[in-house]
Amino acid sequence: MKKIGQKLKAKRESLGITLLDLQNKTNISRETITYIEQNEFYKIKNNHYLNTMIKRYAKHVHLDGEKLLQEHKNELPKAKNIVNETEVFEQTSNREHSKQYSKFLKFIIGLVALLLTIFLLYVISFSVFSPTKDEVFNNQTVNDQYKDVAIDIKDKKSEDLSKTKSKETNDQSKVNENESDSKAENDKKNKESKEDDEKEVKDVSIAFQTFDGNQIHYDVEAEEALTLDIQSEISNWVQVIDENNKTHFQGEITSKKIELPKSVKTVTFISGNSSNMVLKLNGQEVKEPSEASSLITRRYIFNVKK
Repeated sequence: MKKIGQKLKAKRESLGITLLDLQNKTNISRETITYIEQNEFYKIKNNHYLNTMIKRYAKHVHLDGEKLLQEHKNELPKAKNIVNETEVFEQTSNREHSKQYSKFLKFIIGLVALLLTIFLLYVISFSVFSPTKDEVFNNQTVNDQYKDVAIDIKDKKSEDLSKTKSKETNDQSKVNENESDSKAENDKKNKESKEDDEKEVKDVSIAFQTFDGNQIHYDVEAEEALTLDIQSEISNWVQVIDENNKTHFQGEITSKKIELPKSVKTVTFISGNSSNMVLKLNGQEVKEPSEASSLITRRYIFNVKK
């Protein structure tokens, strides 16, 4: 008979849920989850609310926590304190959130204080270094002495500018004529290039079938061999296997093209961090159903028909 930790781990892995996913959903650390799965309860700090953690774990992998605890009560350590386990666990979680909020509040207060200090320094420096009325008057008097000279220079500049603009207009007309000819030639080349690209596109039809928790099933019709194109903004762990359980790729990537043999009939693509991933099959983007858009870990299953 399997131990309680083995049952929980087997159920988690069958659903494709990673330790990080479970940590985020249950607020239980990955280290503690590992100890539970290995039945090493004595290594868990504050294990007086162990039952509560097991119930939370079981709930998120669709198991009956009360039933599991009853069946495996001999494996679990006896409670050290007679307390409400759920209340203790919630109080611990609330304390952690309060610490994080307190740090954030201190950061905001410090930022506001810094901005106020910068503003006060600006006001003080402006009042100290701004010119007086006498200095403004003297500057204006000196400038008036050269007013007529400045006007003459301005008129001469306007005349030169007018000649320059006229020359630029003529030059621009010639440039526009050349650009028009060049554009027509480029359009012709682009059209020919587009036609060539369309000839090279591989025909593929992708039809969504079902979604059952974390597995998305598709029917794929393709005449050519399949190529998976993965693009991700952040590092993503992926695995590609076929109907014979042969692994064609496994590793951590941000960008990867995986070519599969033409004989493949079923392709299973597993993604460990799908939130920012774009998956294409022979150049066509694979659209997942809206219910699966929030999943971090996904399992795509393509049934290939030739």
